[in-house]
Amino acid sequence: MSNSLALWEMKASSFEEAQKIATLVSNSSLCPAAYRSGPAGDRSGDVILASAYGATLGMSLMQSLGNISIINGHATVWGDALPAICRRSGKVRYIKEDFDPETMTATCTAARADEPEDITHSSSFSIQDAVRANLVSIDDKGNINSSKGPWKQYPRRMLQMRARAYCLRDTFPDALQGIEVTEEVRDYAPQPSRQSGGFEIFRSRIDEAETLDDLNAVGASLKSARLSPEEKSQLREAWSLKRDAIRNSDVEDANINQ
Repeated sequence: MSNSLALWEMKASSFEEAQKIATLVSNSSLCPAAYRSGPAGDRSGDVILASAYGATLGMSLMQSLGNISIINGHATVWGDALPAICRRSGKVRYIKEDFDPETMTATCTAARADEPEDITHSSSFSIQDAVRANLVSIDDKGNINSSKGPWKQYPRRMLQMRARAYCLRDTFPDALQGIEVTEEVRDYAPQPSRQSGGFEIFRSRIDEAETLDDLNAVGASLKSARLSPEEKSQLREAWSLKRDAIRNSDVEDANINQ
């Protein structure tokens, strides 16, 4: 049973085994696009590092790939994973989340099992907080507007993630170890660009590719390009997303023509 479990959790007993597993995973069509290898480059190293980071939080390899994202140069975890990480630590007495629709305020309250019962921790984040943070604006008719899609489409959910992140980081710092949350970090202003002219050229070629042959040609030339590791990582992710978009478009065309 233990050997079978180790197989499905993709555990490795040596670095060589980890490399083999990472290569297998990164070449799978089920691997998340950000970690998938292709003509643009080998992403098995990213798989290993993401799984190592996830392991410090109690995640298996596949859980790490599903929950860890690189946003604006930061390793982040999706907000849905925070309660699970906290509960896995054994320190949670309870986590409670509420939402006031009248004031559009999300509140998260938590208590630790190793603290007196009268001690609780609570954080709130309201739509007015979002306005002050320049995340949204509210027009004269009370409509919520934002240049950030999730805030316009799912404001309640985004408020919930902010309140949850603040509360759980304050309450369980030993479990979360300073984790940055994906929904929060992607709202940060991007860092000033240090990208070379070559980066912009490759990015334009990826965006303009109309077929997989066009895209593969870009990927082949990207391998020998003189770019920084960060630039190559961003271009590989863009390449993977473009490949998926082209494939999906081809499938839709095939279905229409049937």
